[in-house]
Amino acid sequence: MSYPASVIRVIEEVVQKYPSDIDTGVKVAVRSIRGLSVFGDFEKDLIQDAVRGMIHDVRSRMNHQARKEAGVYGQPAKVVSGLSQEVNAIAEKLYRGDSYYMAGKCLSDIRGEEFDDIIESESKTIGGHEFNIRLATALKKVVPNGKSVRNTLSDTRLRKIFDRAGGGPEGIAV
Repeated sequence: MSYPASVIRVIEEVVQKYPSDIDTGVKVAVRSIRGLSVFGDFEKDLIQDAVRGMIHDVRSRMNHQARKEAGVYGQPAKVVSGLSQEVNAIAEKLYRGDSYYMAGKCLSDIRGEEFDDIIESESKTIGGHEFNIRLATALKKVVPNGKSVRNTLSDTRLRKIFDRAGGGPEGIAV
């Protein structure tokens, strides 16, 4: 969704004024945006975008549950980060202080007790994306352009591909 320039200006001002206080920033921005001439159309677009996001969230939770039941989660990490001096030098420049946001807050404002929840949330997100990449890569090889998975693969063959990608619990409908 693209946003009207006047709405973007309001958001930019709010982020500058309240870099780590999202709740106050939201209240101030909503009040300002409601007064804009573009508000009616913007509101309709937001509702449609929110519903689309909710659909994606529900699908993601369903996929996550399927992979969890299949034992995909809880495995050891596949990549160890932080070993490259070059990457660390870039990270030092880019992510220090108030220039990087994580979990809706400035990195410099995150408290130690918040990191476990952040790590859990980010791990779930990346795990789902990695599974989807493996599954899409496998399906791209067997589903021709112009055809759908449903019209190309039997349930049995799809289940085998799904299992090889690291998913495929017994209860999933494919």
